[in-house]
Amino acid sequence: MNFTNKLFLSINITLVLFLLYLVTVAKDLYPLYECFVLDGYQYVGETYAKYYRGYIVLVFGSLLILVSCMLFSELAEEKRRVIDSEYEH
Repeated sequence: MNFTNKLFLSINITLVLFLLYLVTVAKDLYPLYECFVLDGYQYVGETYAKYYRGYIVLVFGSLLILVSCMLFSELAEEKRRVIDSEYEH
C-alpha cells in the first residue's frame, strides 16, 4: 500500500471516528464540560449552540491531533523499516 492510499485510509478512519464521536460520546460528555469548563450554568438557544460547537471543536480537535500523530508515526516507522531493509541487502 503506497503513501497516498494510507493517507486516504487515515482520513476515512478519522471521519468515521468523528461521526461516531458525535453520535455517542459528545452528547454525554457535554454536561461535564458545561459544569467544569464553563461557569456551571445551563445554556439554551443560540448560546448553547455556540458553546456546544466550541466544545466539539475543542475535544475533537485534540483527538484528531492525537490520532494523526499516531498514524503518521506508524507510517514513518514503516518507512524506516523499508529503508533499513534496503540497506541490509
